[in-house]
Order: sequence, then C-alpha cells, then structure tokens
Amino acid sequence: MTQETFNRSVQIIEPITPENASNVTVIYETGHVSPYDITQSLKFYGFITDLRARIQVPSLPESQVPDIPLGSSRTAKSEIIRDLEYGSNRYEMEFLLRDTYSGWMPLYTFSLLNRPPFYVLDLLSYLSNQPAFAIANDAQLGVRVVDVGYGSLQPGDSVNIFGCAREEVTALPSEGEIITQSTENQTTIGTSSEIILAQTPLRKQAIVVNRSETATVTLSYQPIATPNQGIVLYPKGGAYEINRSNLYRGALSAISSEANTPISIAEFA
Repeated sequence: MTQETFNRSVQIIEPITPENASNVTVIYETGHVSPYDITQSLKFYGFITDLRARIQVPSLPESQVPDIPLGSSRTAKSEIIRDLEYGSNRYEMEFLLRDTYSGWMPLYTFSLLNRPPFYVLDLLSYLSNQPAFAIANDAQLGVRVVDVGYGSLQPGDSVNIFGCAREEVTALPSEGEIITQSTENQTTIGTSSEIILAQTPLRKQAIVVNRSETATVTLSYQPIATPNQGIVLYPKGGAYEINRSNLYRGALSAISSEANTPISIAEFA
C-alpha cells in the first residue's frame, strides 16, 4: 500500500507578558492531523523555519550603544557586545525543550534589554545553524523569563514570539475501512504478565496508555510479556498504537514494574 505525505505551514504567535513570564509557556508543538481523523493520535512532525522575538521592556534603564573601535576583529566585537550586555540591567529569557518521557530541559538564554522603542531578535540561530530546527511529534518548545538579579517583566513590558513552522506527516491512504465500533476501558496490571487485548480478526486500531506516575509498562505480542523486553511505555502517558500501518490482530500481553498500575485501553473495529 502506497504511503502519502501531507504538509502544511503554521504560524507561531505567542505573547509573553508580566502575568505569564515566570511560567513555562509552550510556544510551539506539532498539531494533530485532524480532530475527526480515523487515527486521532497521528501527529505532524515540525520544522521551525523562522523564529523571532519583538522585545519592548521600558521598565529597565535604557541600554547603552556599544562603542566598537574601527578595525576590531569579529571576536573583539563579540566580546564588547557581550560585556556591555551582561553589564547592563536586563531580564533573561530561557528556551526549554521536552518530550513525552522527559521534563523541561534548558537549551539557551538570551538577554532582554531596553532599546527604545523596541527591537527584534532572530532566535532561530540560537536553536540551529541549519535552515530549520526539527521538532518531533511528541516534543514541545517553551520559554520563560528567569530572574538574574533584576526581577522580571513589569506592566508595560512585552515580548512577542513569532515565526513559522512547516509540518509534515506520512500516513496510509484514507480509503481503508471506516471504524464503526469501539471498546474503551481503564484497568490495572501488576508485576505478573497478563493478556490485555484478546485476539480478534475485526481489530482496525488499538491504543494503550500508561497512566501511572512512576511505573513502567511493557507490552508484547508474545503470550507472556517480560519487563523491558518488548514495547516499553514509560510513566506519565507513554502510549502505543496499533493501526493500519502496523496492524496486529493477535493477543497483546502486558506487565508492569509495579503493582496496581493504571492503564487505559481503546480498541476499534
């Protein structure tokens, strides 16, 4: 069966204000194919092609203009700008990245200065030296303002993040059979293997989600699942989907690293 690739462009627009500055604000994550799609968990993967910040922080003293002597090398210019920037009153904005299995990981910070009336900073070069920065379908890119001794954004300050991303997804054609019935439930599993989905010739799709905060779940197409030797679902939402691209209609077994591990199961026919 021939695969199809779909793509689209999406706008990134996220205002950072005094009210949300200290919290992590997600500025980009990939979207679902469609809320009405047969496989609703199918998500795009993204390529950020443009990312900028419009910075206006009048609550800080006005930043000086760097005095760069004629004939200075590129390194010397960078050092002068760096010393002026880090010697000025400033706020700092931190970029962070996370996925399904990890918490927020800091990437870089940049200074927010008062350069009236405002200035625009290119952020893509901080993320990558390539024309685009790739984002997986389970990742999120976030920002927050951190206090480096001068506080945080004040009323009248604003930082507007804007840009564009190209998103792509590869999927099987949609001419397949339409789902007409579903079975959904929540259950618990323990440290002994058990069958969570019985064999059926009618299955078109199934999804298993690990809802535990601490336990690791292992799935297997074998009659008995062995911990960490199969399809591993990590805590806090680790999930596995059976669909037309990997259709399996046999029994599915599962085992957990802890007793009474909650999981959600949805099966469609």
